[in-house]
Amino acid sequence: MIEQEEVSAAVVDEAQGQKLPEVSGQRSNRFEGNRFDRGGKRNFSNRNGENNDEYESLILSLRRVSKTRAGGRKPAFSILLAVGGNGMIGVGTAKSGDVHDAVKKAEKKARKKMLKIALLDGRTPSYNITRSFCGVKIILLQAKAGRGLVAGGIARKMLKVAGVKDVVCKIVGNSTADHNVAYCLMACIKGLSSLYSISDRLGKSVQEILSRKIR
Repeated sequence: MIEQEEVSAAVVDEAQGQKLPEVSGQRSNRFEGNRFDRGGKRNFSNRNGENNDEYESLILSLRRVSKTRAGGRKPAFSILLAVGGNGMIGVGTAKSGDVHDAVKKAEKKARKKMLKIALLDGRTPSYNITRSFCGVKIILLQAKAGRGLVAGGIARKMLKVAGVKDVVCKIVGNSTADHNVAYCLMACIKGLSSLYSISDRLGKSVQEILSRKIR
């Protein structure tokens, strides 16, 4: 039986205030230039060996959980983390007995599942889209320049860390759990296509697609 409880604000502030641990370990000269280190783990540094700091990590949810076993209860931390920047976003979940270990594992998972958001003029989604996931329904709408992020909760944090500037995000449904909202928003992002692929599919030019009115 797994029990969950909210983590105190001090623990969350400590995890967010400190610099997140590096995902890739220090490699020996023997494996220089390889994508993988000696332990077979994915390395996120570029070919020059420099760390890729263009993405920002943000803790969306942090909970203290415990599992009852024969020897007693085993406490752990469950974390939901988003990694994004430059129009890209990824979400990862992990659980560990230490907060920083959980952050490290969640960040690694999020970087592996990053998606590119199809943006119009680099600020708003290319078109309106609706997706559902586990009782959550998200309606992602275009917005005029200067409208800002009209969203709340987990969705606002994810869109902000991804670099989206103008968008209207409506969350409806029977569930507002952080994990369900995060993965539902990722489903919306995955369903977006670029204007060039839309023009090829519809047989219209990009100018005809852009001529329609935006809310």
